[in-house]
Amino acid sequence: MKIALCSKRFINNDVYSNLNTILQLMEQEDSSIDLMCFGEAFLQGFDSLSWKYEIDQNIAVAQDSSVINKIRTKARENEIGVSFGYIEKEGTNIYSSYLVLSKTGETIISFRRVSAGWKEPIADYHYKEGTSFEKFVIDNLSFSVGLCGDLWDESNVEAVSKCCAELVLWPVYLDYSISKWNESEKHKYALQAKRFGKKVLLINSICDGESKAKGASAFFSGGKIIYESSMGSENILVVEV
Repeated sequence: MKIALCSKRFINNDVYSNLNTILQLMEQEDSSIDLMCFGEAFLQGFDSLSWKYEIDQNIAVAQDSSVINKIRTKARENEIGVSFGYIEKEGTNIYSSYLVLSKTGETIISFRRVSAGWKEPIADYHYKEGTSFEKFVIDNLSFSVGLCGDLWDESNVEAVSKCCAELVLWPVYLDYSISKWNESEKHKYALQAKRFGKKVLLINSICDGESKAKGASAFFSGGKIIYESSMGSENILVVEV
């Protein structure tokens, strides 16, 4: 199975630009790719929310929204699976979620971040978290997923480990400096990944500006970095598992 880890640039609060990035890559990518993975909150941008519900209810999108249906259609047309982070709306609730779509555009899982670190302290009761981690299957390969800070929490690490998935997706938003990432942090992430998965795929996005995410994706196994893409530029890391 070939998986493309897409460290691509998003623009906060520009859903249609970010959507087009996803759609264009799905159209252009090598037809041998089975699954394309984007980072945390990629669709709207990690800093897209105001924490004022009357505003944010119009930023979050439902799983059956026209925006996401365009991605479903592209998946079906190009026979390629895709996964991406988005700010999800269900009823009056808002979540930081990660949607995985099959090659026919069907929902495999819409995982809701379990840890609360994605939101500001001023967020009210509309902003919620998920409650569990699940195992799911794509092309006979078992997966689980955790979003960013989820997998630094001890109870969550234990829960994901108990899923016994063959592969763990770890979409993140990391704003380390390039030097700090290369000198220390990426090795810490590799060691942490060993605690919850035999094979772990990390996907980080890019956002313009100081102290913003600078990209980099990695394939971790056994506490080591097996493959990685460099931080500081847009790139796609293709791994075969």
